[in-house]
Amino acid sequence: MSRLRCEKLLLPPLGSSAGPVVEVTFSLPAQQNAVVVGADAALCARLMAAFTLQAPVRGLLHILGHHAAPLKGADKHALRRRMGVCAQKIEWVHNISLLDNVMLPLRVAGVPGRTARDQAHELLRWLGLSSVTGLLPHQLSAHQERLAAVARACIHKPSLLLLDEPFQLLGDDAQHKIWHMVQALHAQGAAVVLFTRQRSWLKRLNWPTFELSPQGLQPHAR
Repeated sequence: MSRLRCEKLLLPPLGSSAGPVVEVTFSLPAQQNAVVVGADAALCARLMAAFTLQAPVRGLLHILGHHAAPLKGADKHALRRRMGVCAQKIEWVHNISLLDNVMLPLRVAGVPGRTARDQAHELLRWLGLSSVTGLLPHQLSAHQERLAAVARACIHKPSLLLLDEPFQLLGDDAQHKIWHMVQALHAQGAAVVLFTRQRSWLKRLNWPTFELSPQGLQPHAR
């Protein structure tokens, strides 16, 4: 059973940006991960927006056992809560602390406040962010923000994890910790899609790889 499948999914330009409408067909079987490579960051953002239900669904999109197009309101939000998402443009709640932002997926899932806070504290401590848990998002460095965004995407143990350049701006130690989190989630049953423009990562990952271009999403020949 596919965790993520689309057929003739149309990707219109986002907002006021220009660009052709792109048609995508793709399938991610259960217990399988994938890498999406492509030089066009804006096109990757369009595909992420479609997969995370942030853009209108035009075509077939099947996510975690649900046809996405008919979903509205509470049903749509419930499906999105089963995903972990770290996009290039990180969306924070700007008037609450980093700690509160990272624990937010747990609170939405109904985890009691004290438990959610302890779990978020522990994860941020492990990532080396203990000293900035009380800061607001705009007070973080780019390095700290990227680490925290991946932590928030992973903390509620999603069934589908979508990461756009999660290793960007990070040193070797931080990259290793992010990779450890991703592998742990996959071992627990999550499917992972990694979007990247850094082709050096293809040598490290033995995952099916797809090339995203204006012609669609095609298997990438290594």
